[in-house]
Amino acid sequence: MWKRQGAAELVGRYFEHRIRADGTPVSLDLQHEKYVGSKGWKTVANATQFPGPTVRVWREPFLFDPQSSRPNSWRYELIWPGCKFQTTKDIFCYLAPVDGYAEKIAFSFNKADADFRLRDECTFYFVNQQGQFGRGSINIRADYTEEEAYVNLSVCWNPDGSRNLEPKPE
Repeated sequence: MWKRQGAAELVGRYFEHRIRADGTPVSLDLQHEKYVGSKGWKTVANATQFPGPTVRVWREPFLFDPQSSRPNSWRYELIWPGCKFQTTKDIFCYLAPVDGYAEKIAFSFNKADADFRLRDECTFYFVNQQGQFGRGSINIRADYTEEEAYVNLSVCWNPDGSRNLEPKPE
């Protein structure tokens, strides 16, 4: 049972993108709704210097033949300078927690582990640089092509700073 707080006017963004599975960072410019990769930001030394949410995927081996083999391991991380995250199993995500946030989301998968998979989905809460609470989800396909992983990232936040993340009905 859920006690409704009343719907909030949330701001949201959704991205789908292919990225190299060698740790190359790809950042999302939320203001202009576009991708910013390392090719366009030659002065950027690492992913923490990108302004928006940044995804990196590493796969071992980096190159493999999807017809005859699978990677031995892979991992990913989601970072966002000035932002903190908390993963959740909550299917509604209508009220962001007050505390318990971490600097990044990071998962790794090893072929020897019983729960090994080549795709992952993670739902999370976040607090951004402006102190606004939000929620999001990231889906990763580590086996998309020989060189690339496929990433879907969806985020929305409450611009008034409230922890209320209940969306208005469509």
